[in-house]
Amino acid sequence: MKKKSFIIMLLLIVLGGTSFGSYMYFQTQEWDDKIYSGISVMDVDLSGLTADEARSKLVDAFENKILKKELTIKAEDKEYLLTYEELKAKFNIDKTVEKAMSFGKTLSLFEKFKIRNNNNDINLEMEFDYDESVIDEIISKMKSKFDQEPVNSKITMAKSGEFFVSPEQIGKELDHVKLKENVIANINANFNEDKITIEAPVITKNPEIRETVLKGINTKVAEAKTSFKTSGSGRSANVAIATKSLNNVLLMPGEQFSFNEVVGERTAERGYQTSKVIINNELVDGIGGGICQVSTTLYHAVMKMGLGFVERMNHTLPSSYSELGQDATVAWDYLDYKFVNTLDYPIFIEGYTKNKEIFINVYSNSSIKNGEYVMVSKVVEVLEPTVKKIEDPTLYVGEEVVVKRPITGYIVEVYREFRQDGKLINKEFISKDRYQVVNGETKIGTKIKEDESQTASSSI
Repeated sequence: MKKKSFIIMLLLIVLGGTSFGSYMYFQTQEWDDKIYSGISVMDVDLSGLTADEARSKLVDAFENKILKKELTIKAEDKEYLLTYEELKAKFNIDKTVEKAMSFGKTLSLFEKFKIRNNNNDINLEMEFDYDESVIDEIISKMKSKFDQEPVNSKITMAKSGEFFVSPEQIGKELDHVKLKENVIANINANFNEDKITIEAPVITKNPEIRETVLKGINTKVAEAKTSFKTSGSGRSANVAIATKSLNNVLLMPGEQFSFNEVVGERTAERGYQTSKVIINNELVDGIGGGICQVSTTLYHAVMKMGLGFVERMNHTLPSSYSELGQDATVAWDYLDYKFVNTLDYPIFIEGYTKNKEIFINVYSNSSIKNGEYVMVSKVVEVLEPTVKKIEDPTLYVGEEVVVKRPITGYIVEVYREFRQDGKLINKEFISKDRYQVVNGETKIGTKIKEDESQTASSSI
């Protein structure tokens, strides 16, 4: 190299700039239709060859060899064969020759002159064509046979208080993105090997609920019951349907419970019947009357566990089945009872009716049952109703008809006490509820009976 540089410099001095430029031009012109020295394609030397000569040499080296190649994809104990013939694989020799031929041809005249005979040591990759849809098809086929969704452990109640927990199943999934990248990378490499084997990358999919976690449910931690013995057939049917919806409900740690989501819409198609519901502080007929007794009974049980609530509203009127401030009303689509399981353990809800009573039992781990929670209601104000007297000439004197029954209102504060061995440990404020006062209306008669009228005339 030093000797060549010296000669070039000497020529520059001797010949001068213009003469040397002509020299360089003629020296490099003969390489315009040849590949520069030191240019190879996958270790096949193409130095000094024309495009046709290079093409012929590459065909001899590669074209017939590729159809024999096989690529095996292993996915655990199964193997999937992918041949290059299936891929319609072929070397793009023309494009490769074009790349080799174009190397250095866009450089300046001086740069071309410098590299025309140099050992450039450039080893190009062969341009390669194949049908990518064949790869997609085999990976899709593999996924359909290989992929398995994880299966959660499940808990069922064999009988009240006794559980059976099924084991979970780990899921698996082919990482189709990485697998395709690996396949393509191997297709474009190792051309001297007739057989290539690659391992399919697998993603493990863990179930959300594990057997060991569910086995933590081992004792009843709270219970509540209310009676609906005075209810008619429609209301009784509604209570039974809603309570059944709560049976076998599992709530994992951190999971939110929604009464409306679990119980669902109250419709005649689902078996709900017409009964009395509270609308605008009045009892009127409506589908699903009695559901609020179920949500209230559940509220009683949940509060006995020490849990709070996300959403809960008292009725506008007092309920016969609950103390003031300890009810939870619901209405489809706009009033819900919600709470979150803030325990470190899952909870399991059992709900059933018997002898016209609602029973709600809640189960979890015995470690959380270290005391007793008691709800305490305190009436802070009584709202006395008035009764409006309305004279009615169609009623006789002394007759009265109650148009609207007066209902006393209340403002109530509710607290929850935590006790251990009968000793008060803690007291927390829960809610301040208002029950609306309903003023009454009574019609009084002003019409005089005929015999009384005649007596009055005679005395005159």
